[in-house]
Amino acid sequence: METTRDQWEHLAEVQLHQLHARLDALHMQQQRVTEMAWRAEGMPVTALERQEGDEGWYDMQDDHGEADVATMLAHLEHQMDRLQHQDEALGQHRGEGMGY
Repeated sequence: METTRDQWEHLAEVQLHQLHARLDALHMQQQRVTEMAWRAEGMPVTALERQEGDEGWYDMQDDHGEADVATMLAHLEHQMDRLQHQDEALGQHRGEGMGY
């Protein structure tokens, strides 16, 4: 049963990373399309305009980092729970073997 849960958690982790990669690619594509539209209209693509557009991307990157940390903490918590259960089971097994 634990293996199935671990497999599902791993699959969810992989899918989350794939989603982040797709969002990053979509953002870059959106930036290129916006720049092309600005240039077609004769608008300059200044550093300030680019910085303002990048703020949303940086916010998204921060969200990615927070999601990665949350995933890692959930995984560590799961591992700690599993180790605790194994330790408890081992302790019960030792107690039975000694005739207590």
